[in-house]
Amino acid sequence: MGSGGIGTKTSAIYYLENNKFFTKYDPTIEEWHEVTMEVGKESYQLKIVDTAGQETFSAMRELYYQSCDGFIIGYSITSKGSFRVAEEMLQGIGRVRVMEKV
Repeated sequence: MGSGGIGTKTSAIYYLENNKFFTKYDPTIEEWHEVTMEVGKESYQLKIVDTAGQETFSAMRELYYQSCDGFIIGYSITSKGSFRVAEEMLQGIGRVRVMEKV
């Protein structure tokens, strides 16, 4: 999750799926991905949703806050606005879910 247009979520998902970063950013509204990760000798199946960060899709965020087990919030280090959006998302998650700091 994060501000629209920064591409961090899409980039992170692409890296998890392909073990490399891509050079072309293609904005999404909502994309679902399944990734198998191995940690030690255990295998984990992750179901990841790449959400739209644009304000016009902010109403959908409450649904994600309620239904997801974990969240990755991204922001651009060159955009204070995207950092503010990340803070707002974290607060929104906190209003809906009991959070454990990792």
